[in-house]
Amino acid sequence: MTRRPSNIYERHHAHVYCGAASVAQPAGARFGLPVGPHPLSSCQISFGREDFEALIPWLETHRGGLTVLVHGVTGG
Repeated sequence: MTRRPSNIYERHHAHVYCGAASVAQPAGARFGLPVGPHPLSSCQISFGREDFEALIPWLETHRGGLTVLVHGVTGG
C-alpha cells in the first residue's frame, strides 16, 4: 500500500515522473556526469497547505500510472 503524504507543512512539491526514457540518463552516461537527485524526467508542482486536500486526491486519481513524489518544503 502506498503511503499518503500528510498536510503538515506550509509549502509542498509534487514531482511527477514522466518515465524511464530520460535524456538525463544517456547524457550522464555519455559524459560521465552524475544524474540526480531526480534520475527520471519530471515536472514539479509547487503548492501550499491550502491546495493540499484537493490536489493530492486529484493526483492519485489522474496520475495515469506515473510515479508522483510529494514532499514538504522544509527550508534550505
